[in-house]
Amino acid sequence: MLFSEVIDQQTAKEKLLLMAQQQRIPHAMLFREPEGCGGLPLALAWATYVLCEHPSKTDACGECANCRKMAQLMHPDVHFSFPVVPRKPGSEPVSDDYLAEWREFVGVFPYGDMQDWLLQIHAENRQGNITAAECREIVRKLSLKSFEGGFKILILWLPEYLGQQGNRLLKMIEEPPENTLLIFISQQPQRILGTIASRLQTIPLVPLAPEAITQALITRANASPQLAAQIGLAANGSYRQALRLLHDTHTNWQENLRNWLNAIARQQVNTLVKWIEETGSSKTGREQQKFFLQYFLNLVEKALQAHYVPAEQMHLPDSEREFVDRLSKLLSFNQLTTLSDQLNQAIYYIERNANARLVFHALTLHLRDMLISPVDTR
Repeated sequence: MLFSEVIDQQTAKEKLLLMAQQQRIPHAMLFREPEGCGGLPLALAWATYVLCEHPSKTDACGECANCRKMAQLMHPDVHFSFPVVPRKPGSEPVSDDYLAEWREFVGVFPYGDMQDWLLQIHAENRQGNITAAECREIVRKLSLKSFEGGFKILILWLPEYLGQQGNRLLKMIEEPPENTLLIFISQQPQRILGTIASRLQTIPLVPLAPEAITQALITRANASPQLAAQIGLAANGSYRQALRLLHDTHTNWQENLRNWLNAIARQQVNTLVKWIEETGSSKTGREQQKFFLQYFLNLVEKALQAHYVPAEQMHLPDSEREFVDRLSKLLSFNQLTTLSDQLNQAIYYIERNANARLVFHALTLHLRDMLISPVDTR
């Protein structure tokens, strides 16, 4: 994995490169990411850069022996640790038991989450964790000499699944052997043991920009530009969510949104009743309902920006740009701000299993108050 293969996260990349150039690489780091935003790919790119024999100012060469070994996740000085489940009842598993599955997982789901991983290893209803045996194995591995004579690196994915057994790693974190680099990647940093988190230097990652997700879907997943743009606006900054939507969605959110707003503006009560019934039904599913609202929310936020930046300067497809331009002219800045708050609240309620029909009914009433005169949003 190279920095060039990591979607966005330019600020984090620049910070890491500056550390390398100034030869001030911390021995213990925490990559703190919102789920699906690239913590693992960035950690792999960072490890590749540190080990690269001929790095440039911006990336690893990708061609030297170390880079080739990293591309296959088979470098002898790079160790991986991650949550696992027992293969046999009563056994205490370690990450090496699942190395083959791990390499396959990283190749297919580099932006994956715990749910993806548990499916990969057929965990069924069992909960994964990083065991005391794994902590002992980490200490043993990092106490050995480097095979290649350079850095020894531990990439520990999801340290939030370390219980109190994680305290076994404290001495290693505080006083690591020479040329040892520990990289922790967390999607829920608030759950990490405080004794561990306080000893790590944090590299924060941010949600991916909609345009970055859109471009990645087009170039990496062969999505059509129109669908990629809609998903980019709905994925809430997560490339993993974007991929799920790409494979699961069968709805044109923009068309659905136009139908809703036009029916409200024209006061077509029967149409609205049918729309709320269909969109709020269990058949649609809470994930699709949430992503539809997130898509609308992102368009509203773009309309807010349009009060300062012309819509044609935004990275949006023509259809979305026209929609945003229309919305920014139709509603005042204060109305758009209020609508943004209402959509955020609706997403909150949907996530907590509120009655979706009631949520969409309430939103319809709020929008009716804003859309005083009939409007065609096309």
